[in-house]
Amino acid sequence: MNFIKITVSFFISTLIFQSCGVHYGYYVNDSFAKITDEPCLQKWEGVYLFFEGEELPFTYKKIGLVQAESPENGTASINLDYLKAKAWSNCANGIISIKDNYKTRTSGNYLDAESEEVYSSQVYSGIAVKIDIDSAFISKYGYLRDTSFVTRVHKMKYREKESEKKQVVGTTIAYAIGIIVAVVYLSKPIEEN
Repeated sequence: MNFIKITVSFFISTLIFQSCGVHYGYYVNDSFAKITDEPCLQKWEGVYLFFEGEELPFTYKKIGLVQAESPENGTASINLDYLKAKAWSNCANGIISIKDNYKTRTSGNYLDAESEEVYSSQVYSGIAVKIDIDSAFISKYGYLRDTSFVTRVHKMKYREKESEKKQVVGTTIAYAIGIIVAVVYLSKPIEEN
């Protein structure tokens, strides 16, 4: 009978460990690679977007390469918010040559290899630039005053961090419960008939 209790408690503990484990691949993966030594002194009031093939009749300085990979079930607007926020935080006021591709990513639970799922992630990439905004540029593209994407990205990143903290705490508690259950059951003397 003790063997059955130990087996059942071990099985339940294993399920708790797997369900509370830290997950991966469920968030936007963004990056920035700086290609200039120019310091970031001024953040702008917006970020202009120019996709691959669009005419660029203005002068600009390249600042870096920016990329955002969507999570599973992510949207293009969330991806573009991350792309703009990454460029903006590095003092860019524009992104040129934006490309839209797809990449294979995985999501799952670190404690459960069988939970891994492969999905196609939408990837936006471009060149973050500092546009020389003059009257000709403003007359053609307007004066952009919108940094609401920064707030949206900060909120999403905050929720991601809170979720990760809860997963780590949950996993730690599950391990502690599992260890306690195992110790209690293993410390009881085995009754022989």
